Amino acid sequence: MVMKRELKIGNAMAAAVYSAYIFIFSTSNLPADPLLRAVDLGTVAAAGNLSANWVGFGDVYDYRKFTLNSGAKLQFTVNSTDAVKFTVYNEAGKAVGNVAVKAGIAANTKDIMVSAGTYYLSVQSTTAKKGGNADYSVALNESSYFFPQGDNTNDTWQAAQGQTAKLAGEEITGWVGFGDAADFIKFQVAGDGQIVLD
Repeated sequence: MVMKRELKIGNAMAAAVYSAYIFIFSTSNLPADPLLRAVDLGTVAAAGNLSANWVGFGDVYDYRKFTLNSGAKLQFTVNSTDAVKFTVYNEAGKAVGNVAVKAGIAANTKDIMVSAGTYYLSVQSTTAKKGGNADYSVALNESSYFFPQGDNTNDTWQAAQGQTAKLAGEEITGWVGFGDAADFIKFQVAGDGQIVLD
């Protein structure tokens, strides 16, 4: 781009012509949503270490992704050598849990109740602008619990209509709990009488 500017010096006019170069940096090769750049930790099904890395000046955030095959009660323990904020997001990007971590002091999240699905973790250096320098580690601690995989095909009265009926003497088994609150089972009796369920 070429620009022209007139300068007044005393009663005389002088013209100066100069060029200006404008550089526009693009990050179009990167997803706009930082969660899409998260490192995939795969399926998580037990307590244990999840991630250890560094955040600070020039690298403010780290993102990790993991999958649950069943509902779970999760509690994370975060250690860091400098102040960080730890956050858990659901697949829609909504925060479902977080904790502020002070330098050198382990911090635990509150219990986080989640269903099967994809989740994200972020670790943010809260002192990055001041030269933050945090080595951190994230683990699921032993307070975490993974629920059995429920059968959600029999969760309503209507769904039970299509079942093969259980007969007298047959055992009825199943599981109910977080993520599978109710089971409906169809059974059949040969005639009028008293039903005894053990």
